[in-house]
Amino acid sequence: MKIDRILSNNAVLLITEQGEECVALGRGIGFGKKNGDAVDEAAIESRFLKSSGGLSTFFAEILSDIPPLYLSITEKIIRLARDALTIELQDTLFLALSDHINFAVLRYQKGMAIKNQLLWEIKRFYPHEFAIGQQALRIINESLQLQLPEDESGFIALHIVNASGENNMQKVMLSTEIVKNLLNIVKYDLNIVYDEQSLDYQRFITHLKFFTQRLLTREFVSHQQISLYDNIDQRLPRAWHCAQKLSSYVDKNYQYELTYDEVVFLAIHIERLRKDNFHH
Repeated sequence: MKIDRILSNNAVLLITEQGEECVALGRGIGFGKKNGDAVDEAAIESRFLKSSGGLSTFFAEILSDIPPLYLSITEKIIRLARDALTIELQDTLFLALSDHINFAVLRYQKGMAIKNQLLWEIKRFYPHEFAIGQQALRIINESLQLQLPEDESGFIALHIVNASGENNMQKVMLSTEIVKNLLNIVKYDLNIVYDEQSLDYQRFITHLKFFTQRLLTREFVSHQQISLYDNIDQRLPRAWHCAQKLSSYVDKNYQYELTYDEVVFLAIHIERLRKDNFHH
């Protein structure tokens, strides 16, 4: 494998025998080397193949600005996430996360920590990713002798959520924001307290997450089995009324008109939560 570009003493851009570009990390791997030199396989501690398309110069430039230690921290975090979540994570996570860590540290050193406005929601909606975010924060703080705040765990969790789906970060944040608002409407409309451990609450959160994804990608659901839901507005009047409120909120703010079926599904979930609360 030949060096295409030296990113730092510990990171190089390589061209594999198959002609693919990959980032290789290893202590001193780029030290004293020049473009075109061969690399000893044994020196490579980890590598990241960019499977889709070439590594743009933009990608390489960002990586070359990031201290090598941050790259190996990023690699540790991604390995942690892969093992814990047993999901495929997109290659772009390596770039996005190392870039994020770099900026987070720079901001912290300048006394400009950024508040994570969605921290509470991320903890609730993405508990597994958030747990990884917390472990990642410990790794960062211990490796760099820093005290980055818990807000960072939330940001890292969102990066992982983003990399495990086909979303982009903007969408993940917007989706989290919408779920938060919908939950608030139900809470105040029915005057209930959520039992976050209950299965019905977890189901509702999951339903809302998928629902907002559909909303943002403009996919509509219709099951056309009206008989199944006949008179649901009469049978579950309170939940139906609340579901209508969600429907008009979504229509007004996101120009997404819910189908009859979608309102029905919301009403059924809301009714379960209402009953849960009633029994407490």
